[in-house]
Amino acid sequence: MHETVARGFNRYPAWEAVPEVTFAIGRERGAIDLLAFHPARRVLLVVELKTDLVDLHELLSAIDRYRRLARSIGQARGWRAETVACWVAIRDSRTNREG
Repeated sequence: MHETVARGFNRYPAWEAVPEVTFAIGRERGAIDLLAFHPARRVLLVVELKTDLVDLHELLSAIDRYRRLARSIGQARGWRAETVACWVAIRDSRTNREG
């Protein structure tokens, strides 16, 4: 799933995409599945990839934390974002459709 999404960004050269971006800011640590930046539009995109949707509360908490920290994480890469967007991609499966 990670490779498929990363290859998708390769078709759009305006986007700079980096998989598995780790961060440590204050007491907060973690890894963003894919972080992408569009320099012309100054948009930073956080992509969370899920093979199974187990705990919606945990997912929303993680996305909120990534959104809140994304500008700082991007700035460490030299990316100056005006806007932060978040996507969640969930693998299609019978279990995920029924849940």
